[in-house]
Amino acid sequence: MYTAARSFFLNRRNQFIFVATFMWGILAHGMFMFRTLAIHDAVWGLFAQGKLTGVTLGRWLQGIIVTIDKLFISNSSISSPGFEGFITFFTIAVMICVLAELFNMNNRISLAVLCGYSVTNASILMLFGYLGFAYHYVVGVLLAVAASWVLCTKERSVKYFLLGTFLLYLATAEYQCFFAIGMTIMLLYMIKRAENIDGGGGYHGLTIGELLFIFLAAE
Repeated sequence: MYTAARSFFLNRRNQFIFVATFMWGILAHGMFMFRTLAIHDAVWGLFAQGKLTGVTLGRWLQGIIVTIDKLFISNSSISSPGFEGFITFFTIAVMICVLAELFNMNNRISLAVLCGYSVTNASILMLFGYLGFAYHYVVGVLLAVAASWVLCTKERSVKYFLLGTFLLYLATAEYQCFFAIGMTIMLLYMIKRAENIDGGGGYHGLTIGELLFIFLAAE
């Protein structure tokens, strides 16, 4: 576990992704992260009692994440937008690292564009003004990306099929549109694999347009 984590964070491509994500994130959302006025989620959190929100809409995972959030990250009397913002950026960076590995992406311009789009796109963050919920949704996107990675790259076996399906189910339980993101990633992966087989050339990853299409699927 330690060796895998060390290798992950020492990878130069992953380091670039983390730096780009945090730079874009602070530029786009620094006003909310470092504010002094209590607005949106801070006001809501002051009166919230840890209710399992979203269960009636089928988004039962939101309630679980909110409960964990109240236990370990924040509570009804503390607003920590800066800390929660950095958690959000970290999760987005991990998600992009998985995508980069899945599609063999090494072009830094494409990676920078993907980092910027991912950290500002409404389908991923919903509304960053409600910062207390931002990383909840990002976890859902990460689950969808992880499900796609498992189903596309792991050996064909029942255990990996069930694992990938379960991860996609969890992503859908966070927010239904994340199912579309997972399916779009798998569809693009199959298309790129087919192009590689038919063309007989090397695997060159995705274009910027194809990268953006992944998340536009959830719009």
